[in-house]
Amino acid sequence: MIVTRIRRRHLAGGLIGGLALLAAACSGVPTSTDPVSAPTRIEREVPVATNTQLPVARAGMSPPAVVNDFIKASAQSGGRHDAAKAFLTPDAQRVWRDNAGATIGTVQYIGSFDIKAQTVDVQLTEVGQVDAAGVFTATPSVSNYKTVKFHLRRDAKTKRWQISQLPGPGVILSPANFNSIYTPINLYFLNRGQDPRVVPDPRYFDVPPLSLASAVAQALVNGPSARLRPAVDTAIPPKARLRQGVVAKSPLQIDLRGIGGMTQTQLHGMAAQFVWTMDQVRPILHVERLQILSEGTVDSIKGFGTQPLSKDSWLSYDPEAMPPGAATSYLIQDGDVIRGSDGQRVPGASGLELSSVAVSVDGQYIAGVARNGKGATLYVGKYAGRLRAVLHQAQLTTPTWLPDDQLLLVSNRRDLLRFSAASPSGSPASYTNALASIPGVRSLRVSLDGARVAVVSLDGTVYTGVVGSTAPIVGLAQLVDAPSDATQVAWSGATELTILAPDPNLSLPMAVWTAEVDSIGGKRSSLPTSGLPDSPVALAAAPNQYTIVQPKNQDTPFYYNSDDETWSGLPSNDGFPLQGSAPTYPG
Repeated sequence: MIVTRIRRRHLAGGLIGGLALLAAACSGVPTSTDPVSAPTRIEREVPVATNTQLPVARAGMSPPAVVNDFIKASAQSGGRHDAAKAFLTPDAQRVWRDNAGATIGTVQYIGSFDIKAQTVDVQLTEVGQVDAAGVFTATPSVSNYKTVKFHLRRDAKTKRWQISQLPGPGVILSPANFNSIYTPINLYFLNRGQDPRVVPDPRYFDVPPLSLASAVAQALVNGPSARLRPAVDTAIPPKARLRQGVVAKSPLQIDLRGIGGMTQTQLHGMAAQFVWTMDQVRPILHVERLQILSEGTVDSIKGFGTQPLSKDSWLSYDPEAMPPGAATSYLIQDGDVIRGSDGQRVPGASGLELSSVAVSVDGQYIAGVARNGKGATLYVGKYAGRLRAVLHQAQLTTPTWLPDDQLLLVSNRRDLLRFSAASPSGSPASYTNALASIPGVRSLRVSLDGARVAVVSLDGTVYTGVVGSTAPIVGLAQLVDAPSDATQVAWSGATELTILAPDPNLSLPMAVWTAEVDSIGGKRSSLPTSGLPDSPVALAAAPNQYTIVQPKNQDTPFYYNSDDETWSGLPSNDGFPLQGSAPTYPG
């Protein structure tokens, strides 16, 4: 079995300081950074064999016992399921696609044998499903109690009951068995921003450890999942194929055909995808680096030659890294915008009485909304320049930035607008049907890599989708793992959300939650409230940054320290708590 653990690591202060210094030459862009909290990194341990004894098909078993032991035997790893097949008729063995994915759920009840129909009903509480490509889809709690039907037949010769028809392809696994059999791996594709980044596509693999590298490499060549495809690109050519399996040796060699004639830019992008993806496999196989081969020959990549590649040389593609100097929070103080890192005011926003602000990921643009009794006004401009009023509506959400000069916001709780900061005199593009399935919008945020979007509706439901190249939002669906009655949402990771929502188990009315997108391994949890003077009403979060909240009736924002699990006032340069409201990070 493959055992996975998620741990917290701390970034060295010297590294953060060094990154901040790199931005000093950029005119008009902030150069200070906030304290950085520990990013989440996945460390994988060596596969450990288990001595779990699988059920054996025997004569004299009742039909319910046959079904029960078949489900237990399906917990065999590696996609072979020989023990489970022994409970099937020969015809059922031939048609059963045991590698077609898994239904993940807890069996609640196995019914008695229906003699007339020759069936046994199994009732289970379903968590979700993983398809043949390894993509997980969660099951909403309102429809997670299911009944599946097994057909059985008695063999005339052996007198044994056998399953003749299954409820569907794939296997039924408990959450514990699923987590012990399937290995979670992020496939990485490319975003569509001007600054290239890799975008994670979470998948689950049920293969023996020595076959994992080949399975992962093949899945990457096959391309992104249907869910993520509208938001990403791949530098791997459509005609690319694996020439042979990936052998578990150092370096891992990805031998491809169909990649001849690629430009250096394309090679760089493809190498970034393979390096970031296979970096999760290397520790399992105890190998160091990898090489990309074309028809058995190592392709020369500019800047790297033909040397084996490692992720350390491809950190510029990190989906969770802010540009140097941009890793600072922003606050509203007396109607002006200030940087949380040093308390300095942003000159172009002074005097506008903004109630919320959004800074572009590269720190080049700034947008803000001023609200009063007459409605809401959107201001946009260069970071160091004067902001201009470009739009007035009855209601506007806080803007959120794509990786380039484009921003999204919602007008009058329903109409999605896309605006170019590079041409603020133009009219925003309006997409009236993009959010039609949601009962009004309270908050909308785009992930740092620009691929995913999270929305909080007026009824407190959290939805997620992807940012398409033509349609602005694609595949919007409820995030099953999110808490109910949410008020705000922010991206604290490439696939992790931080959410403001009630928690009846804590002392304050509102709490800060985290939840994973497209992942069975990231169940939601709420942060402790120790140190908070009152319930949080505003939220800021970003990858590898402190989570910041604005407590009710307080002028001091508070940040969460994961080391001691307490909240403290956000410090300023003079040592006193910083004053301000409506905290935010770039993006």
